Amino acid sequence: LKTAEMSGLKVPPATFEMLGEFIDSVAVEKGTRYGYMRYSPLKPARGVTPAVTAEALLCRQYLGWPQRDPRLIEGLERLVGENMLEFEREKDVYAWYYITQVAHHVDGDPWLRWNDRLRELLPREQVAKGSEQGSWDPALDKWGHVGGRLFTTSFCALMLEVYYRHAPLYAAEAESP
Repeated sequence: LKTAEMSGLKVPPATFEMLGEFIDSVAVEKGTRYGYMRYSPLKPARGVTPAVTAEALLCRQYLGWPQRDPRLIEGLERLVGENMLEFEREKDVYAWYYITQVAHHVDGDPWLRWNDRLRELLPREQVAKGSEQGSWDPALDKWGHVGGRLFTTSFCALMLEVYYRHAPLYAAEAESP
């Protein structure tokens, strides 16, 4: 929606307001983690995962949360700390993709820590020879059994393009005194 709006399409403000209200409804731990759905107003959101949390934090950024919002920083710090970039155990390139975007927009220490590992790990784990050269093996990915090699390779490639794919969200904040 934000990209549509930025390209000149008219998106009613109420649409963004409703999106924010939905994200509020699935927030847990004071807006630092997020679930997939809330089944009852009396119960916390279900399906709290790193992927859903990173997606929600990215939405928060696009909806206008400041770059140094404490909830954003705390949520990102948890994501970066708990989601080690490694291929030795089950990985989750879907979650990593959204964590990468959030961290890139926040910049600073969380981004540096995340990116230092990301830019070493992904090229190292890329298939170097044979008919699958240039791809990433889906075998150990959380969703690899569903999405296969195309899914895993697409998300890994998109993470490596994070520097170029999106305009900075916080350029104005970074330039202000």
